[in-house]
Amino acid sequence: MNITISQGNHPFEIAADATVIIDVLRAGTTAHYLFKHSIKSLTLVPDQDTAFSLKDKNTLLIGEAGGIKIEGFDFGNSPYRIQEEDSALDHKKIVFLTSNGTKALLNNFHSKTVLFCGLVNVKASVAYLKQQKLQTIHLIASHPSSEDDLACADYMKALLQETPYDLKTVINRIQLSESAFKFHHQTDLFPAEDLEIACMEERRIGYVLKAQKKGDAIYLNKVLV
Repeated sequence: MNITISQGNHPFEIAADATVIIDVLRAGTTAHYLFKHSIKSLTLVPDQDTAFSLKDKNTLLIGEAGGIKIEGFDFGNSPYRIQEEDSALDHKKIVFLTSNGTKALLNNFHSKTVLFCGLVNVKASVAYLKQQKLQTIHLIASHPSSEDDLACADYMKALLQETPYDLKTVINRIQLSESAFKFHHQTDLFPAEDLEIACMEERRIGYVLKAQKKGDAIYLNKVLV
């Protein structure tokens, strides 16, 4: 199995059987928790104008710019706040826009299989990729400079190749990363609980987030493993 790791949210000219977009803080983690609710769909969009054009009474806008909730959006990109919601998200269509993760996925929808993940569902993603019996996999750490997504990519590569890699080392790299710094000081914009949730790896193999294109739109689907 040939595995390539890249860093950034821009287009990469790398052909692979599968591409995995990694965004630990926070989009990959938020998306995972959105699917713990009974949402109808999750659509990724490239900009705010597109997001607002899709808004209706059955659609919620979720996301951020520069880490901060976009004015007019229903929720920011906080897995903790999404986890704490009870029924507000159920049976709703979700439109999702973030600075790095969604941008990286929209720019790199080249492979037959495209997954979106954080540390929380990395084992499920690895299990799914192994089932596909792929020859080439491209892992994209979506933040252009921070260590958190790169740490997750390194861990995922080790799991795919069945080589030892200490989870504690991964979590330490995430917690000390550039992206994590703002979560070390509890604020409404950057709750410390987001970092705590993003550093959790689910022990149970549950589901992956697989991207699918319908017309001009790209959706994330929940696929059980």
